[in-house]
Amino acid sequence: MSNGISISVGGGNGVAFGNVIQGDGATITAGTQHTVVQTDAALADACEAIDREGARQPNDVADVDEIERLKAELAILKKSMETARPGGWASFGDTARAIYEKYGWAAMPLKKLFGILIPGWLPA
Repeated sequence: MSNGISISVGGGNGVAFGNVIQGDGATITAGTQHTVVQTDAALADACEAIDREGARQPNDVADVDEIERLKAELAILKKSMETARPGGWASFGDTARAIYEKYGWAAMPLKKLFGILIPGWLPA
């Protein structure tokens, strides 16, 4: 017999946890617990920061079309997170990494946004 508490978390989809079981036999409330994330505000802040960052870059690095493509990809990512479907990628983390690598000039606003949308996300 081991000492300590063992906690198992199962299920969920990135914005909700499934069942939570505490292994020491104590009674806890189980069920779905939604994590509240201010995705709309975070996305709006990121888009403003991306516009500012894009304006600071030379046109050959971040032109208006590239800035709009980035914002469109972020809107698609947000929508896929709301439906709990990561799209063509294996996970939301993979999608975030691909966007982060593709638009390196916007690294700071993206890092901040992804840190809010995907808690614990850090670029490799």
